[in-house]
Amino acid sequence: MARDTTPLLAAVGSLPGSNIIQDHPPFLRASHSPWNWIPQRLLVKLRGLVVAYLTGTGIMTAYYKLTEFTDHPKWYLLFHFGVLSFILSHFWHLVTFAWTFTHLYYQTVDDVDGVEGWFIRLMSLPSNMGNLRKQFNFTMFYTTTTAFSFMNAISYWFVTRPHNPDATSTEGPYLLGEGWFKSFALFSLYTTPAIVMIVEILFFNSIKRPQALGAHLIGLSSLSGLYLGWATLGGHLTGCFPFYWLNPEFVGSNEAVAAYCMGFVGLAPLMFVLKQGFIGLREGLTNAPSRMREVVRETFMDN
Repeated sequence: MARDTTPLLAAVGSLPGSNIIQDHPPFLRASHSPWNWIPQRLLVKLRGLVVAYLTGTGIMTAYYKLTEFTDHPKWYLLFHFGVLSFILSHFWHLVTFAWTFTHLYYQTVDDVDGVEGWFIRLMSLPSNMGNLRKQFNFTMFYTTTTAFSFMNAISYWFVTRPHNPDATSTEGPYLLGEGWFKSFALFSLYTTPAIVMIVEILFFNSIKRPQALGAHLIGLSSLSGLYLGWATLGGHLTGCFPFYWLNPEFVGSNEAVAAYCMGFVGLAPLMFVLKQGFIGLREGLTNAPSRMREVVRETFMDN
């Protein structure tokens, strides 16, 4: 039977026991909000709303991007950083919604047979959650999704939009006025992933800061560099570069392109630090009542 609160239990279902440094694996923490006022049933509904919203806005944004340019191949979107960031964010919320749903309503998956059982097992938390390699891969995916979402928003608002405001903004009212669909599509593509990931960090999960900080920083910087290689390839194949500064004809020289690329890769660790800051803020707020109780006990009971 589904319960409104499903506690995090150690040493159960392949989870690490009390003699392990990590109290609970990040997979399980992704399915639990740290706030008492967000029980499991409410968390499932909230995650479902986010998935539905991202799906709807994703379809609308895809329609806009596919009809925006007619002088480039449609598959140039495969190299677009905003599209990649949106897909990563959407996939994250889809996976965590499935895990939260099945963790609440299907705690004993083995009792379900047939196609339904196969589908429930596919949506359920992974097996052997105590495996450190699995934990690292998952937290690396979480870090990459969050950092890319932040980088996507910052690159658009502080670099792309100021460089070419005519192509990235519309005149007139932003809501229910002429040109509202373009404004909505651009906001959904470049800003919504960052917003939903901030909500994810602060309210939806209780994932702690990773222990392998160096590995995450190196991995995130490497993935950023790999994307630049992918984006450059796409620019040469389609004639449409994801960022204007990847095209030497726009910035003046290959040296200028290299400088922009170094700035992009250097932005990744800063966004990782920003993510860590949001986690620290959440932990400080959620741990405040317990610290207050300790202060009261030490002041009035121990003396």
